[in-house]
Amino acid sequence: MQGFLQFLADLRGGRSIDQAYRALQEVRDRVTETGKPGTLTITFTVKPATKGNRSAHSIVDKVATKLPVAEAEESLVFVDESGLYSRRDPRQPELPTMRAVTTDQRTDLEDSRLG
Repeated sequence: MQGFLQFLADLRGGRSIDQAYRALQEVRDRVTETGKPGTLTITFTVKPATKGNRSAHSIVDKVATKLPVAEAEESLVFVDESGLYSRRDPRQPELPTMRAVTTDQRTDLEDSRLG
């Protein structure tokens, strides 16, 4: 095991293992946020460094992640008589004593409660 760990530490002067660890932290954070699985893959491509020389190898490492994606929030909307989207169900009658409150009116109501 020590040989492989030393190999990772030496690869690209330690930049490879640093990149892999940062990627692992990113996967961990996204898994924590979404509750869904993610993956970290480290691939080594090993090939002869030169033709005829079998004792020298060129190694290229690649760190790849597959991050989980959070599900988008849904909004419930209704299609009105004109075919347009509306937050209000057109089948529901409006109550004569009820009306929508705008953001400015909501702020005024909250301020009056505090003051």
